[in-house]
Amino acid sequence: MATMTPFERAMKIHEDRYGAMAADGRHWRRTAFGLFCLLALSVVGMGTMALRSRVTPYVVQVDEHGYEVLIGPAEEASPADDRIVIAHLGRFFRDHRTVLSETHAQEALIRRVMAMVAAGSPAATKAGDFYQALAEEPGRQRGLVDCEVKAVLPMAKNSWQVDWAEHRYESGSLVETKTFKAVVTVDIEPTRSLSQVLQNPLGIYVVDFHVTEIG
Repeated sequence: MATMTPFERAMKIHEDRYGAMAADGRHWRRTAFGLFCLLALSVVGMGTMALRSRVTPYVVQVDEHGYEVLIGPAEEASPADDRIVIAHLGRFFRDHRTVLSETHAQEALIRRVMAMVAAGSPAATKAGDFYQALAEEPGRQRGLVDCEVKAVLPMAKNSWQVDWAEHRYESGSLVETKTFKAVVTVDIEPTRSLSQVLQNPLGIYVVDFHVTEIG
């Protein structure tokens, strides 16, 4: 092997040094590019998750005291226990047909009722018409009507009958009692937004109802 001159050794050291620097540069460029791609994928993934974010629906049941109890997540609507539907419909008609003299309390009842009807449904229209007629009767609005639900009975799939009595008071005295029944159609949908969970956690919506005075 030929002996290298000092000049050749210096050139080799120079070439080896810059070759190593070039290799290191390529390595760091590849590393930086990989990190950039990983960051871009993370940003895209988080953006996609944010756009698709929603409230996970939960199964809620009513205990023996009438309180709603959280059971667990549910991605699809499932048939509700009859007791749950009975409690829900009893509350719906009690709130819907009750008339209070205090404005804010009456408005709270109206909000609860409208949260229980399916948007754009015949039930929503009928409930709105009822409140409109109520507002146009000052004498009745000044009085008080206490709604007493007597029975909630299953009829067919998603169809129920509700019986109730309305006790009308004026100046604190009972002046009239009337009895009614309604045939009700319901639908069950999982709640998917926070407002739905807060207002109607059971996901039971009144789609239509037909009221008949019976006495």
